Amino acid sequence: MLSSLRRAGGGHAPIVALAAVAFGLGCGDVFHSTDWQSRCEPESLDDCEARGGAGVANGSGASGHVGAGASGATGADGPAGSVGSGSSGAGAGATTSGVGAGCVASAEVCNAVDDDCDGQIDEELGDTTCGIGPCQVTQQNCMGGKPHACTPAPPQPEACNFADDDCDGDCDEAAGCRNGVHRSYSNSTGEHFYSIDINEAQCCGFTLEFANFFYVYGVQLPGLAPLYRCALFAGKHLLTQDAGCEGAGSLEGPLGYVGSAPAPCGGNLPLYRLVLPGPNDHFYTTSLSEHDTAIGLGYLDEGITGYVWQSP
Repeated sequence: MLSSLRRAGGGHAPIVALAAVAFGLGCGDVFHSTDWQSRCEPESLDDCEARGGAGVANGSGASGHVGAGASGATGADGPAGSVGSGSSGAGAGATTSGVGAGCVASAEVCNAVDDDCDGQIDEELGDTTCGIGPCQVTQQNCMGGKPHACTPAPPQPEACNFADDDCDGDCDEAAGCRNGVHRSYSNSTGEHFYSIDINEAQCCGFTLEFANFFYVYGVQLPGLAPLYRCALFAGKHLLTQDAGCEGAGSLEGPLGYVGSAPAPCGGNLPLYRLVLPGPNDHFYTTSLSEHDTAIGLGYLDEGITGYVWQSP
């Protein structure tokens, strides 16, 4: 070995070169570098030996720079003091999901993976609507890569606002904003009479038929219309939404406020209006069967006066 390291002029290689060969140090050309120690003092001599004699998987030849090949194969051994010329290990292998030739498409499921290889994750898995009234929401069936059950918005305490705050399908129940209307009848005049005052309903020859026969609002809210009570010129009374009393009497005032249409949150019923010619008795009921019975007794159907409630 010593003879192979003699100079061309018959001298001997420096001791540093001998040390490099003895330990397999191959970090660059140690015979032409004065900085071999700084490049060959990583964490161990084994590290330098691996780089000098066996080639580096990420090497690109003698320069020692990191390559960018595709196979990731280990480079071939280079001569002592040089870097191997193997191709880089930075290539990409086949995949089981995601866009690319190696993607194996399957039906999309909720798992935060692009199952159908279209570049999107958990798409087109639908949504669900749940809850009623103000609590109704629409939510995605898959959220954050996990199946999601639709959860309605939380209910609120019921208030007098013609809305279903507590999300039970009824408006303003137990909020104390509706008043009961009592129905009475006078045998002497043949008149049906309606009042929110229980004492008036039993006064002056009237006999109470039903207390709290139906309910009306005590305040006007959006979606509600006044229900006026009028004293007819010919006697008796009329309930109407016309403040002019349909030209047939004088205004006594609003009995309360009714829906002009079925309430969006339910709970109300049509108030049927009928009249019996001759006695001119205006009759109001929420019962369709009673309406039909009255028709059989000679009353005439005059349509629906408004929408009222069966509970406070």
